[in-house]
Amino acid sequence: MKRSWLIQRLLKPPILPEDKKDKLLSIMAFGGGLKNGGLSDEAMKLLKEIFLFDYMGAAEFERGVVPKALEGIFQLIDKYVATRVKVPYYYRGWCFDKDGPKDRRGEVEISVICQKSDLEEVISRIKVWADDNNKGKPESDLKERTLFSLACSGIDKNILRCEGWLELDNGFFWFIDDEMFQKTTKLFGISVKG
Repeated sequence: MKRSWLIQRLLKPPILPEDKKDKLLSIMAFGGGLKNGGLSDEAMKLLKEIFLFDYMGAAEFERGVVPKALEGIFQLIDKYVATRVKVPYYYRGWCFDKDGPKDRRGEVEISVICQKSDLEEVISRIKVWADDNNKGKPESDLKERTLFSLACSGIDKNILRCEGWLELDNGFFWFIDDEMFQKTTKLFGISVKG
């Protein structure tokens, strides 16, 4: 596998009436000037029912890298597997609740879609991104933060919550939201193992 550098955060679509959802999507920036980040209208229509793309704030996520990663997955889909696994997480209490910042640690079930031959390495990398004490590990050097440990902690209560990720350099997904996972496997035609 290549080194991971770009990981696109995926937001769970809010439950809104269709007209309000379309208005929300029209004001969300994605793709640096490319309509739908380079995705066709048909592709965007399918994907917006599963997840929305978080604004990553860096040009490297623009210029069609998301469609290129998705196309790469489709081309090798017969080599992909979808499974669930539990991973430990540690969230350093950057966010404050009523009693101040609190560190949180535990275990979370994730759902992974990746090439079968990469599964062990993919899970290893995800475990690094789940740990706020991962500084200094090569896997932790990413263009933008995944916010994965925050998502695992359950603190984030925003209407647009990050509950999925698409790694763009090697083409794999992982989710903490089972509905997003199930819909993605259905879209790609992958059966879930385990």
